[in-house]
This record gives sequence, structure tokens and C-alpha cells, in this order.
Amino acid sequence: MREAHAAVGAYSAVKYGYVRQVDVHSHCIGLAMLMMVLGVVFDSVIVGERTRLWIAAAPAEWVGNVSAGVILQSASPGGMLASALRLLARRW
Repeated sequence: MREAHAAVGAYSAVKYGYVRQVDVHSHCIGLAMLMMVLGVVFDSVIVGERTRLWIAAAPAEWVGNVSAGVILQSASPGGMLASALRLLARRW
């Protein structure tokens, strides 16, 4: 029984890391699709230079927050800093 519990615990740890990796991958794919659409219409949209800079910088901030949050979650599951970064990234 002890070995069974150890095996389930090991599986859980591997599964947790895998889910984190899939999460980042799927979010980055979605961001890439959004950036392609924005790239097509970016020159057509009439907005100020400051707004253009914000539109260009926002995805970079999002990717940084999500990536840092996932790395921290993988390193220390249940950590408060990792959860805070992920929540910050979800505001987008």
C-alpha cells in the first residue's frame, strides 16, 4: 500500500508539471493568433502613438507574467507569488 501511495504521489507531481506546460503552450498559441490579427490591422487603425505603444507592449507584459507564474508554480506548487502573477496576467 505504501508503494501505491508513493506511485500516485509521483504521478501527481508529473501530471502537475505537464498541465502547467500545456497551459503555457495553449495561452501562447492564443496570444500568437491575436498578434497576427493585430499585425494585419495595426497600420489601418487610426490611433495615437501612445496607444500604439500600449497595444504593442501589453502582450509582452502578459507573456512575461504568465511565464513567470507558471515557472514559479512548477517550482513551488501552491505558492502565493506564482498565483498572484497568474491572476495579474488574467486581467488581460
